[in-house]
Amino acid sequence: MDRQEYFEDAGFLSRAAWRDRHNIRAGNREWFQLAFDLNSILMKIISAAMRSNPGFNWDVQAVASRLLMRTAVSFQAVIKLSELGMLSPARTLVRTIVEDSFCAAKLDKNPGDIIEKLIKESNFVRKKQADFILNRSLFENHDGIAEFKEAVSKMQKEKKIDWKAEAINGELWRQYLNYMRLSDDSVHTSALSLDRHLSRNDEGTCWSLKFQKGDDDEITATLHRAVLATVPIGIVVTNVLEDVQNNGSLRALCDRFQKLPDGRNI
Repeated sequence: MDRQEYFEDAGFLSRAAWRDRHNIRAGNREWFQLAFDLNSILMKIISAAMRSNPGFNWDVQAVASRLLMRTAVSFQAVIKLSELGMLSPARTLVRTIVEDSFCAAKLDKNPGDIIEKLIKESNFVRKKQADFILNRSLFENHDGIAEFKEAVSKMQKEKKIDWKAEAINGELWRQYLNYMRLSDDSVHTSALSLDRHLSRNDEGTCWSLKFQKGDDDEITATLHRAVLATVPIGIVVTNVLEDVQNNGSLRALCDRFQKLPDGRNI
């Protein structure tokens, strides 16, 4: 299906939005360049990890490699969404990366503990889903319901990971404030996330609805928080994988990062 021409007709799917991504990148040239350079380093780490033999599925090297792959995909999506000025979905993914960073911090200091919690949470989620299916009578194959109930009864009761506890007891505890702000700003249906589509006059006496791209300062803030969360993950993973070269590249990139503006407060 052809892309519609004007933003008013198709929003971020319009040709106008697609063309304007060049202007958005130009307005934050240094930040986008830094983000692309960081992504190149991440992909080098991933390529090196894929060539190595990480061992067992739940060995710390294997978990760290997969965590970085998850982070890299989210980070790449943040860049593409930011190019279009799509603040809410970009920041939703930044919050995902912040959560990844809490996991990375634990892999660096206490890998056995967080890996065990990841396994137990997987069991917790499966049991909660199975309980929901039974409690809401969503089981379609009634011939096998007895076997399904028996299997559910044998599932162990595990705990969900408390990422707040993991964060505030870890090396990246300061990031938990960004985690909360991003949750309110974009992830959840909240007064603040709805307020993005409200425009007030300077006196605050009247308002109107708005549906538009983020401005340069908002894009700056989004990319800043994305890089801020992603770099520590890369450093942890290169430490775990003993990837000295890419670890050095990440630390060199940090010098550039610290010299750039951080944008409007989220």
